[in-house]
Parts: sequence; C-alpha cells; structure tokens
Amino acid sequence: MVDRGNSTNPVYDLLLRSASAKRLVGIEVEHLCVWPDGIPLAYSSSRSEFGMGSVLKALSQGPSRERVENESGQLIGLKIPNGKISLEPGSQLEFATNPMVRLSDLETALESLEDELKEMTNPYGLSWISLGVHPNATVESVELIPVGRYRIMDEYLRSRGKLSTAMMRLTASIQLNFDYASETEAIEMLQIALLAAPLSYALFGYSPVVEKNRSRFLSYRGHIWRNTDSDRSGLLSSALAPEFNLAQYSEILWNCPLMYCQNVQGEYVEAKSKSLRQIASGEISGIVVDAANTRNAVQEVFFEARIKPGYVEIRSIDALPAGLRMSAIAFWYALINDPIARAWVREKFGGLTPGDRQLLWESALLKGLEASVGSQTVAESVPELFQVMTRYLESNHESHYIEPLQLLVAKSLNPAQELLAKLPPTFTIQELIALTRL
Repeated sequence: MVDRGNSTNPVYDLLLRSASAKRLVGIEVEHLCVWPDGIPLAYSSSRSEFGMGSVLKALSQGPSRERVENESGQLIGLKIPNGKISLEPGSQLEFATNPMVRLSDLETALESLEDELKEMTNPYGLSWISLGVHPNATVESVELIPVGRYRIMDEYLRSRGKLSTAMMRLTASIQLNFDYASETEAIEMLQIALLAAPLSYALFGYSPVVEKNRSRFLSYRGHIWRNTDSDRSGLLSSALAPEFNLAQYSEILWNCPLMYCQNVQGEYVEAKSKSLRQIASGEISGIVVDAANTRNAVQEVFFEARIKPGYVEIRSIDALPAGLRMSAIAFWYALINDPIARAWVREKFGGLTPGDRQLLWESALLKGLEASVGSQTVAESVPELFQVMTRYLESNHESHYIEPLQLLVAKSLNPAQELLAKLPPTFTIQELIALTRL
C-alpha cells in the first residue's frame, strides 16, 4: 500500500518514468458496423450466428495474432503485429496501431486492416461506416460486450451525466497519441490539445444524424461527452493555469473517484466512488494502490486530452471518412510538433476565460466552422494556421494529407456539413450508409 505520508504520488511516478524521446505517433480508430437496415452488429448477433465476436474469431486466424479474452474466456480482442484490436463497450471495433514514425505508415496499417474487415463482412451484407455517433441505434438497442469493468462503468455512469450511457454504446472516434520526452513537454502538449479541442470539433465534427434524424449538432458525439461525467471529462480548465505541472495533473487523478478497481487477484470490482487517495487510506477492504490500480486511475479520466504513460492522447475528433481521417491526423501532428503552430493556438485561445472556452466548445459542436474565435469565424481564421502546418509537413513530405481539409474549409464546410448537404431532406438509413461507408 502506498504511504501518502511520502510526497511521492504513484501516478506521477508512472507518468514521469514513461517519458520517451522516440517522437512516435500512434492512432486509435473506432469503427461502427451495421446490417443493411442500419441495425448495429452486436457482439452476439440475434439475427444470425455472425456477430462482432465472429469478426474477432475470423481475424484471429491471421498470422502472429494473439487472443485477448474476458474473464470467461470469450474473445474480446487481438494483439497483431502492427497494433491491437479491441472492442469498445457497444461493440465498436477499435484498431490501435503501434507507435510509428511516418503518417504514411499509419495509413498503410489502417487501410490493410479495413480491407480485411470489408472482405470478411461483405458476404453478410454488413457495412463499416465512419460516423462519430451511430445514426440508427438507441441506447436501449445496444448491448454491452461481455466485459466486467464495462458493466461496472455502465452502472456508475448512469448516475452521472444524462448522456453517459450513450457515450459507451453509440460513439466512435479517432484518438491520436504523441510521445512526450519530459514532464514539461507533457504539460505543454496537454495544454495545446485542450486549448485547441473546440477548434478540433469545429473542423472534424461528423455526427449530425441521431436515431435516423438530423440533429441540431454537427458533432453530437461532442455533445454526448459534454454530458458524460464532470469529474472525468471536459476541457480541464485547471490544467491551463501557467504554473500547472505534471505533479498537479497527477493529484487530479489521485483524487478522482474511480469507477472500478482491481483486487489482489486482478478481478475488477466496484470502486464505490473512492479515489486512489481513499484506497491508500484503507477505505475499501482488500483493495490496495498497486500498479494495476494506478493505471486504472490514469485510464478512467476522459478529458478532451489526457496524459497517459509515455504519451498525450488527443480525443476531440469524430470518426471520419478515410481522406479526412488522414487530414485530422496530419493537422494534429503538425499542431503538436510545430512551435509556430503551437504559438498560434496560444495566441488565439490562450486568453479565453474558462466560461468562454465552454461557450466556444458548444458553439463548435453546433455551428462547426461558423463558430467564432474573437471577431473571426473558424473558417476565416484557420487558413493562416494551415499555411504554418503545410510548411511543417512539407519537411516530412506529408503536406498532401492536409489538402482535403483545406479544400473543404475553403468551401466553408466541415465534414458533417458536407454530409448533410449530400443527404436528401427526407433520407433513408440506406442512403446514409451509402454516403458514409468505408
């Protein structure tokens, strides 16, 4: 058990010792799979013997693929040579690549897996669609996959934000992971990512359809996250204070109520809303602050950007079409790594009050590029940033990735607005699938 009389915070120790100077980037891309009528593919399908568990079983037959199983021995993921495949609570399939140097390597790894997925599921009439929120399903219609900690999360979050269970079952995103070499760099990356999160939603919102109807939000996924759990999600305004450091970030996690924890046998159990600090004081019998529970505390916060062991994770991107997906990756790659781009973000957003940042975030979810940053809309201000990013990306011969985004913004559209413009006023779910199919 950790002695809190010692000034060392185990979360701080974990994050600091994981720093890496490799400068690699990894991506996590979540996929939605639907039947021809738009019903989501469940883990165990009720309409045929083919479900998401069957997808994993078929994928497991490939070379050098290691099964990941739940408490009952059911297949819930795979370790593969270039990354990891796992399932989110509502059977969203996530592919997390290994950290890589070049964006083109990430693209190749992702396209290779998606080709395999489509070949496997096409005979069943299934489609893989790229949207930030399932366009057809309701929370009640989506079963949780058989993972114990997800059942605990589901019960806990029901008492929190009004859309928390929708977050677990209906959303899909792109997450980006960037190595940090020091605690100073980790905090700078975190702050830039939090400051630019509303901008990211304005540019990459792609969830305008909910329960087969147009939503008033361009990123309904972002709206869901705004209504999930104030203890563990949002823009983390306290992190933007000039003196904020990694020790303070670690204290936030040390004191955050846990949803689940693990006993000494490694079994997931309810944390009874206790924090690591309270667990260290002996407030849950049989539970200690060990390596597993320290990592649980790191993983159980869902801020729009968060620090994990060795990297900062960007979380403000809806699942996107293939071309724009690479634009989003290139955008954030340049934003995180280029000092001039980071300075642009601080100049534009650093002076906003916490209340103004919340208003900008909400405006971005509703209006996309029409959201205002001072006297300019996002559409008017961001071309200047694109020029900076293009110069940076040209040094790696990867500036072509951001061009589809530049062309879209030049038309004053974000991905959701472009999709809505293509949809008939009254559309069928089949028409929507056709426009969003990978």
